[in-house]
Amino acid sequence: VDVDGVIRDIFGAMCRIYNERFDDNKTLDDIIHYDVDESFPRIKEETGESAAKFFFIDNAHYVFYEGATVLPGVKDGLRRLHDEGIKVVICTYQLNIDNKIDTLRFLDENGIYYDSLCFTKDKHIVCGDFLIDDCPDFLMHPDEESYTVRIEYPFNKYIDDMTDMSFTNMTDAVEAIINHKNMIR
Repeated sequence: VDVDGVIRDIFGAMCRIYNERFDDNKTLDDIIHYDVDESFPRIKEETGESAAKFFFIDNAHYVFYEGATVLPGVKDGLRRLHDEGIKVVICTYQLNIDNKIDTLRFLDENGIYYDSLCFTKDKHIVCGDFLIDDCPDFLMHPDEESYTVRIEYPFNKYIDDMTDMSFTNMTDAVEAIINHKNMIR
């Protein structure tokens, strides 16, 4: 299970801090590219720094902790997976130690259940039956052997035919995973 965009809403925090700094009205629907530099080009144009640096270094504590929220259905969904005998492994890439600390604090303080946690840039080294993610690169990776469960966003709609299952929220994703698991018993 990925963190950002699956468990934790960083996109709302990113839009809030961007809109405040650049006097704009950007919403989640405007984030049509997974690459933040493409979705937030004004940052580079007006400051000379990348949007990735702006969000994930300069304002990372707000994006990953203070301004982030738990997405709907996540807490109950992860607990339900565990109760159904499915091991919950959180697998996320975080840029630096500060982002990792904010992620750990976020998960802990919000009561997010997991059996284990892995920080890695290459999620495909972690074996599992299902991969729940929002990132097109991970969902479409040629080495991915898990059932891919996409959490839908404007920036990943183009991969419709390339994922096994697709949902707008964790509640529906968990229900499908449990049904799938019960069908193959």
